[in-house]
Amino acid sequence: QLFWLKDAYPDRFANVSSVLFLPQYVGHVLTGKAGAEPTYAGCHNYLYDFKNRRWSSVAELLDLAGLLPAELSKPGDVLGTLRPKVARDTGIGSDCIVSLGLHDSNASILPHILKEEGDFVLASTGTWCVFMHPGSEFRPSASDVKKETFYNLDAFGRPLKTAIFRGGLEHDHYARLIEERFGEAPLGIAFDERVLNGILSSKS
Repeated sequence: QLFWLKDAYPDRFANVSSVLFLPQYVGHVLTGKAGAEPTYAGCHNYLYDFKNRRWSSVAELLDLAGLLPAELSKPGDVLGTLRPKVARDTGIGSDCIVSLGLHDSNASILPHILKEEGDFVLASTGTWCVFMHPGSEFRPSASDVKKETFYNLDAFGRPLKTAIFRGGLEHDHYARLIEERFGEAPLGIAFDERVLNGILSSKS
């Protein structure tokens, strides 16, 4: 997206003074302060160098490194308090604290990491089905790319091996086809364990 913006709107991009990830942009609107944290900085965008813990060569080649926040903070760190105008417009006290924020899939795995639940894979489902394996060594391979497997950073800045596919979107697509073909919404059909077992046994 950043490459496209630079290429499509070079004159306008030349006036950009800072680049922020979405939660931190919202935080900037609320507080007037800028920041970044690891779960968005290291979220399959190629802008962060996991090994050297700095903005990546991609960010440098796109001339973005100087536009991104100089350092990463922790997701729970305080970005600031509400700007006076925001406080007035919303009726929320100006002492309301705004934190840096946390990527949604990382938020779903954080309680399990904090409980130190051992070796596990967490599935976070929605439009995208996201599978995350904490404690993974950062060793990307060529085959990972073909499998849509990559690394995120967890809330503590550690590599988090991740695989994705658009399962939720596919589900909606096929549910719509079934409804159009048979005139009945699949979600309204009662679950039948015998049918499921028959399908699974035929595939073994």
